Amino acid sequence: TQAEPLPDSVNSTGHQPTRFFANGNFYTPDRKARFIAIRPTVETRITPDFPLILNTGRIRDHWHTMTRTGKSPRLSQHIAEPFAEIHPVDAQRHGISDADIARVSTPSGEV
Repeated sequence: TQAEPLPDSVNSTGHQPTRFFANGNFYTPDRKARFIAIRPTVETRITPDFPLILNTGRIRDHWHTMTRTGKSPRLSQHIAEPFAEIHPVDAQRHGISDADIARVSTPSGEV
């Protein structure tokens, strides 16, 4: 019997597949990876209606966009409700005090 969960990297036959590029080589003539820098296609614009640039941060208990850690009830209990962090100068400028309830709005929606 299985004593503990199998990692995702182990398939149903119990075989752990070779990790892609585990040997450190890439499929290029010199075996080195190629990185291509791109410019973002969407520009962030500050407007009077949307005066701040927003960023989705991470907390200690959740990472990887919560695809794995979000499934753990224990990790989800650490922080009981959603929160927003704002620089003190921006908070003061917008009349927001510590522990206030705030509405965060973007052209795409609000929470």
